[in-house]
Amino acid sequence: MKFGDAFRFRNKDKNWFNKLMIGTGFYGLASLLGFPIVFLYGYGIRIVRNVLGGESALPEWDNYGNMAKDGFRFLLAQIVWLLPVFFLIPVFGNSLTMFGEMTAFSWMILAVMGAIGVVNVFAVPGMALQIAKEGTLGSALRFGDVLGFARRNLGKIFKVYLAYFAAAMALAFVAGMSFFTIIGPVLLALAGVPWLLASLFNMFGQVGAEDYGVPGELRVLTDGEEDIVIVRPTAAEAEYIEVEEVEADKSEQLKIDDDINWL
Repeated sequence: MKFGDAFRFRNKDKNWFNKLMIGTGFYGLASLLGFPIVFLYGYGIRIVRNVLGGESALPEWDNYGNMAKDGFRFLLAQIVWLLPVFFLIPVFGNSLTMFGEMTAFSWMILAVMGAIGVVNVFAVPGMALQIAKEGTLGSALRFGDVLGFARRNLGKIFKVYLAYFAAAMALAFVAGMSFFTIIGPVLLALAGVPWLLASLFNMFGQVGAEDYGVPGELRVLTDGEEDIVIVRPTAAEAEYIEVEEVEADKSEQLKIDDDINWL
């Protein structure tokens, strides 16, 4: 994981400032109207897609129709994943109304909602990656795939959120230091939130790139006079397949497909 790359756009894209300012405009509209948030989410999906493709620059703000569709898929996927919480909230409220205080049942419902919330937080990167790869809502609702990705990368996802909240706290501190002006904190918040979101989706993409890798990527190890050609499966592939090590002469490396056995 290259956390620094996720936050330093100026080193990778000469138009980074203009692109973030467009994001600031959409964030301002989303704060007032709500629905433009799908454009920010859609742009985040594009960032993930770029990182998965090995592209370090920020994507362009264009093709707004497809961008909104990706963002709407991402938003709807999060809502669907949280449906159990929405169903449990009335149950929790009724328990308080019925007994007038927190009971063991109330605490149990609260604990279940909290657990679902935590699971959803760690599932969000997988949802974004599924939509970035396949471009469908259904891909983000394949619970096994999304949770499998979260399970394989639990530590990395935790570090991503840790870096995100550390940057958010730093941004809040800078905003607090400019309390003596009225417009300063407002402009900082408007510009800072798109920067934070872009950085977060970049880190999602980095975790995905490390997990999915390049399918069928090869590594050649030299052992004396012979080369051992090894298929290095991605973490996702490794759950379903086993790979045999096979020996091949250097002259036969162009025919390695015939020398690899997938069991």
